[in-house]
Amino acid sequence: MRNVIVDASPMIFIAKAGLINEFKRLAKKFYVTPRILEEIEFPLKHGIRAPEVEEIRKAKILSVVELTAKEMEEVNRIKRSYNQLGLGEAQAAVLWKRGGFDFVIVADVKAERILRNELKVSVMDVVDVGFELSKKGVNPLQFARKLWEKAHYRSERIREILHRHR
Repeated sequence: MRNVIVDASPMIFIAKAGLINEFKRLAKKFYVTPRILEEIEFPLKHGIRAPEVEEIRKAKILSVVELTAKEMEEVNRIKRSYNQLGLGEAQAAVLWKRGGFDFVIVADVKAERILRNELKVSVMDVVDVGFELSKKGVNPLQFARKLWEKAHYRSERIREILHRHR
């Protein structure tokens, strides 16, 4: 099984789309930093009902990994250099660079480009997870359609996929 780091937004989109069972075919555990987990659980901690967060908790697929003080310095350096990256994305990049992880899943085209092209991180957009899972029997078009219709995930990439396969 793979070792996959997931940022908060893609995890929430996966849950909103009802795709957690499919997502679990990619890895038994998905790694997050405490900050990423905090972003995922933000609604619940503020008294906001969030069924998707409850689904994520119930699935027990997240494993929290702490960053060292030195790694946090690297996160801060990345954030200063690439202000388009969120803190969770910067932390995911530093965690990936630690080694032992296959890739990072994000839900932001700009972040994906920076991670891949500037920081040399192996990264995947959440919609591409469907194509990765096609090897395990998941229909990537249905996966993309659920992200679009149920989770309201909007990106040029998902728009192209759905348009091409109408």
